[in-house]
Amino acid sequence: METSGWIYAISSDNYADDHMKIGMTQEASPETRRYNMANVQGLIEPIPLKIEFARYVENCAEAEKTLHTIFKANRVKGKEWFIGISRDSIYAAFSLFSGTWYNFTQQIVKKKITKQPTIQMCLKDGDKVRNKNVPDSVVIYCMEKGGLFDSETGNLYYSLADLETKLNIPTSKRAWHTSEVFYNDTWIRIADYRDVWLAKNPNVQCEQTDDNEYENELSD
Repeated sequence: METSGWIYAISSDNYADDHMKIGMTQEASPETRRYNMANVQGLIEPIPLKIEFARYVENCAEAEKTLHTIFKANRVKGKEWFIGISRDSIYAAFSLFSGTWYNFTQQIVKKKITKQPTIQMCLKDGDKVRNKNVPDSVVIYCMEKGGLFDSETGNLYYSLADLETKLNIPTSKRAWHTSEVFYNDTWIRIADYRDVWLAKNPNVQCEQTDDNEYENELSD
């Protein structure tokens, strides 16, 4: 069984400067992991994530376990996120393991495929959105705020899945299948609304990187 892989430290613009995710991955590169984390299914906008540093080690699972033990006092309960740790401290802990540091001058070569447009490409500022299981759950897509805004409560939802959670609906893997948008005086599925967008924009090519279509090679 293959045990080698990457240990990584990832930060996010959504959190404080000392808020860091420490984890491991056996994917081709930590950039692959960062991309998959940032582009979670159903999110209105990708999560702003940055790889602070990563190291390729012989046993990444054991290394991750050791790192989590070292910083257990700073761990967010039930998460792989840690707070109040300096980058120097994390770097020093990573250095305990023999291995190779991630070279930030290298980029993953990503295979481009033509896919349907994302939800945020189709929605217009001010579009009304709701979950069909709760007809009164009407929110507004607000480009300035970067999500779905409830003007009555002041709540902002960054994903359709987030809206489901707040409505106490069991979160589905494809929340946009149960979501609707108000179009031409009626409620239609967001998936159908996307088809309407495609019909209006037949010449637009929506090239996106497929989560599962990474090339296993690096280029300088």
